[in-house]
Amino acid sequence: QGIAGRYGARFGAGRVRYTTGERFANEFIASLQAGTLERFRRRYRSVDLLCIDDAHFLAGKTATQSEFLHTFDALDLDGARVVLASDEHPQVIREFNARLASRCISGMVVRVEAPDEETRVRLVRRLAERRGLTLDDAGVHAVASACTGGVREIQGALARVDALARLLPDLSGEDGAA
Repeated sequence: QGIAGRYGARFGAGRVRYTTGERFANEFIASLQAGTLERFRRRYRSVDLLCIDDAHFLAGKTATQSEFLHTFDALDLDGARVVLASDEHPQVIREFNARLASRCISGMVVRVEAPDEETRVRLVRRLAERRGLTLDDAGVHAVASACTGGVREIQGALARVDALARLLPDLSGEDGAA
């Protein structure tokens, strides 16, 4: 999401598509059933950047993988960029088409490690601010220390803090900080 957002802000969001592997598969199947495959292809192949999160969801779906491979090739021919995020390296995803795995590793494959404490603190501050949630330094550090897995874990923790602050408002100090 971050790559798609940054690219869209820099070059214009109209030619960026962010989706999940599951949504891509579901839209592909629905377009086959509805006879709207060409519209589906235009939607995915007329972008400058295609980001697919949870690409490992395509594993075992032969027809969907084939369609994605053709989409990947069409975008590559047009000079577009493709970003895939997955829980595993493309070569070790079980039931992943070998040709698709080969296309994936022809680009840059990067393992994203969990953020360090300093980065988690910055993430907590930024994500809390986006939620409109005011945390004092102790609260920020408590969330950052408890959430060592990554951004989604921090988002979940902040959602719980936000819910508790709304449900139990008298627990938030006099200044309204959670």
